[in-house]
Amino acid sequence: MKTILSFMESNHDRYLQELKELLAIPSVSSQNDRKPEMRRAVEWLYNHMTRIGLQHVQILETEGHPVVYADWLGAPGKPTILLYGHYDVQPEDPVDKWESPPFEQPCAA
Repeated sequence: MKTILSFMESNHDRYLQELKELLAIPSVSSQNDRKPEMRRAVEWLYNHMTRIGLQHVQILETEGHPVVYADWLGAPGKPTILLYGHYDVQPEDPVDKWESPPFEQPCAA
């Protein structure tokens, strides 16, 4: 467990920066004019999953927005874990209620 915690701590800044990059994409699925941003978020996830070593990374087209799939089956005999999440966000309205501009990365963590 110490090894995992040490690895997470030593990579904290990178993880935070990657999260900020993804969250800065205005991938509002309910707004048709944001369809290109939904695509940008999908491509960000695809590239990230590929870069971190997941396998069978695919963008699966649907009637709505695409789905990103990946797996890693490199631990035979170990339990399987399924992670499911979404990459779309809520509309930023009302903008005047934000303390900082939505979809912009703040300077400090």
